Amino acid sequence: MYEVESTSPTPVVNYEGVQKNVTAVGFHHEGHWMYTGGEDCTARIWDLRAASLHCQSIFQTSAPVTCAFLHPNETELIVGDQSGILHLWDLRSDHNEQLIPEADVSIQHIAVEPSGKLLAAINKRGQCFIWSIGASGNDVKTSTSGIASQLTPVKDLTAHSKYGLKCKFSPDGAYLATTSADTLRLG
Repeated sequence: MYEVESTSPTPVVNYEGVQKNVTAVGFHHEGHWMYTGGEDCTARIWDLRAASLHCQSIFQTSAPVTCAFLHPNETELIVGDQSGILHLWDLRSDHNEQLIPEADVSIQHIAVEPSGKLLAAINKRGQCFIWSIGASGNDVKTSTSGIASQLTPVKDLTAHSKYGLKCKFSPDGAYLATTSADTLRLG
């Protein structure tokens, strides 16, 4: 990890323990912890407040992790892997649920709409899947039930004819942009 304001090219912290490439990284909004996902088939939570380089939690998958996204409620990490599985990991209870939009087709990217009401995933075939996230009458940001049990399919669309790369919601959640080897689409 590098300090942005520093003139030194040396990292201030080097996190050890990940055996292969790290493919995803993100931070808690207040910087208390960060998450990583990697080709070693793990997602990890790193405590940034600890004096030592401490991995607080490890989530094991059966295939290399390709992407990860922290839900706006900051209690659920959504992890995509090369086998086409979305893992919905509840960080409070360590419970996880799985969703398989298209078996054996790598999930390339995940996005959650800023209010936390929609989840999108794009795979390597260019298929984009969108689900609404309901909280059984509760506010999505404070719900204590698992996210997977709240998902309702909204759309399954062929966003691209070639390898899907990324999906991203606009700040107001009105649009979803997708990218691939062939184009950028906004819909």
